[in-house]
Amino acid sequence: MRARSLLLAMAVAAVFVACGGDDGPSPPTVPTLFGPPTRIDIAGSTALTTVGQQSQLTANATFANGETRNVSREAQWAVTNPAVATISETGLLRALALGETQVTATFRNITSGPATVTIKTPATLTALTITGPARVAPGATEQFTATGRYSDGTTGDVTSKVSWFVFPTTVLQHLGGGSFRGVAVGEANVSAFLSPRGSSGLQVLVLQPDTFKLSGTVRDASGTLENILVEVVSGTGTGLKTKTDSGGRYALYGVAGSIQLRASGPGYDTQEAAVAVSTNATRDFSLTTSSQSSNVAGNWTLALKTSSACSATWPQVAREREIPTTISQQGTRLTFAFGGSTVRQGFSFGSNSGRVASNAFQLILYYDDYYGTYGLLDRPTPTDWVGIYGTAEGTVTSPTSITGSFAGTFDYYATAASATFPTGTVRSCAADPFFELRR
Repeated sequence: MRARSLLLAMAVAAVFVACGGDDGPSPPTVPTLFGPPTRIDIAGSTALTTVGQQSQLTANATFANGETRNVSREAQWAVTNPAVATISETGLLRALALGETQVTATFRNITSGPATVTIKTPATLTALTITGPARVAPGATEQFTATGRYSDGTTGDVTSKVSWFVFPTTVLQHLGGGSFRGVAVGEANVSAFLSPRGSSGLQVLVLQPDTFKLSGTVRDASGTLENILVEVVSGTGTGLKTKTDSGGRYALYGVAGSIQLRASGPGYDTQEAAVAVSTNATRDFSLTTSSQSSNVAGNWTLALKTSSACSATWPQVAREREIPTTISQQGTRLTFAFGGSTVRQGFSFGSNSGRVASNAFQLILYYDDYYGTYGLLDRPTPTDWVGIYGTAEGTVTSPTSITGSFAGTFDYYATAASATFPTGTVRSCAADPFFELRR
């Protein structure tokens, strides 16, 4: 009995001595009576990314009685390739070179399984792609996926990491995490970004089930035609209408089966076509005029003014403008160049497009809201700037007069005389609906 008590007292004393010292907190020494462990496990980060980086590893011993102890300070640590990494007596791993090695910990003649240590620079994102359905029904929700490709040849799902973008949001809405909901019939572009890469856009149609997109281009003998009305006059989609864009393109969403399509524009003979639609389809138009187009090439003066209701406080010189205009003509196609000492050629497009079909006239003054450039930018005084944009449609009434309606806007800026570009607060006013070209 006395021998057993003496043995127990010696064990307790050994534990007390091992826990003492002046080196601060440390894992308690494992009592000898625990015996050898059943296994050793290594914990801690073994994936390092730069030379000189350190990581504290832990050796955990599990014993037959179910106890688990941290034996990092008592284990014998070893690495297989000390040129790549070293490890201290307490398990502090330090990267020396790019490469791979293995580390083990031995305690009471039991050795852990090898833990693989890698030192490599992080793979960089080289490409980003997105996938998802080509069409979504209004009100329905669909999931899109973003996949990253990396410099080490691997790929990974990064759907939750990217920033998602969609335009227009009136057609398709992002709900978060790559989930999108159809809002209204039309077409939207979905893209994603994860530094330093962006994906190419994915075109998505929002359509009712069993309906389709019908698109095409409208032109005449001189080229593509802008602002031509294209409409469905019978069949599924009756009442749908749109106008062609600057490239003569149109698109109608929600048609199906046998439909009757019509294309029309001032000065052109109206055309109709029967189209059978059972999938997304294309139908182009080539318009003609019944009479020869007027010759309007030459020098003119363009007269435009604002609506008085919204510009009463503007200087009179900014409210009414008469701009020297040169028209070049090739067939029905017109090009406009604005001159005079007040027109700011360096900050405008320099020329604007239009057409004359028979005696129907059109002029489009462009505006780019992203870059802030106008089809017509005028500086009537050193402190007053006027940008004008919109569409003028009218009739060639004589060889010296073209009149009609102008749906457009005046933007007015008041600046310092030293300004070289219109800056500051812009004031906008609808244009007077009447325009005139005279010579």
